[in-house]
Amino acid sequence: MDDAARQVVLGEVVRMSVVLTRNPSTSISVVRGLERLKSEVNRRLHAAPDPAAAQTAAGVPPPTAAAPLDARLLVAPFAEIIRSKDTSGPFTGAALSAVRTFLTSGVLGGASEAAAVAAVAESVTRCRFEATDTASDEVVVALILEVAVLLVESGTGPVLSDETVWQIFKTCFGIAREERHSQLLRASALRAAHHVVRRVFQQLPRVLAADADASALTFAASTPASSDADDADGSEGGGDG
Repeated sequence: MDDAARQVVLGEVVRMSVVLTRNPSTSISVVRGLERLKSEVNRRLHAAPDPAAAQTAAGVPPPTAAAPLDARLLVAPFAEIIRSKDTSGPFTGAALSAVRTFLTSGVLGGASEAAAVAAVAESVTRCRFEATDTASDEVVVALILEVAVLLVESGTGPVLSDETVWQIFKTCFGIAREERHSQLLRASALRAAHHVVRRVFQQLPRVLAADADASALTFAASTPASSDADDADGSEGGGDG
C-alpha cells in the first residue's frame, strides 16, 4: 500500500470518526478499532523510507514505508458498523461509503486480502440498521447494492467464495422483491442482481478450464500406475508360459 492509498484510508477513518461523534451509542470496539487503524496508518505515513533506517532507542527498527497494513484491521470497524442493527441509517451509510471508496480506489482487493473481503461481503449481506425516514433509508439500501456489485465486479471478485456470491445475489434479489421500497430502488436492485449473474457467467469459461486442467492432471497422475500394473501382470503371465 503506497502513501496515496494510506491517505485514502486515513481520510475515511477521520471522516467516520467525525460522523460517529454524533452517535453517543457507538460501540466501544468500533471506536477503538478506528483509533488503532488511524494510529497504524499514521505510523506508516511517517515511517522510515527503507529498512536500513536508524534503529529506535530500544534497538527495534521503526516500521518501513513498505510495511503492509493488515486488511482485516482496515475493514473491521467499518464491517462492525454495517452489521450492527442498533446503528441508524446515516452511520451505516457512512461506513458503506468508506468501504465503497476502498474498493474503487484499489485499497482493498487481491488474493492476500481474502479474509478481509469475506468480512466485508458478510457484513453487507447481513446489513441491518435502525430506520429513520423512507428517503434516507433508501439511500443506505442503494449503497448496499452498490457495494455488493463492486465486490463481485472489482478485483475482489475472484476471491469470493461461491456461497458469498450466492448471498450477495440473494441480497440484491431480496431488495428487488420488497414492495415497501420505491419502484426506482427495486429496479436498481434487479439490475444489481443481473450484474451478479452476468459476472458469474463471465467467469464460467475460466472455471471450466480450471476443472478440465484438474481432471487432466488427475488422469495423468493415475495413468502410470495403471501401466505399471499391466506390465506386472504381463510379466507374471510370461513366466507361467
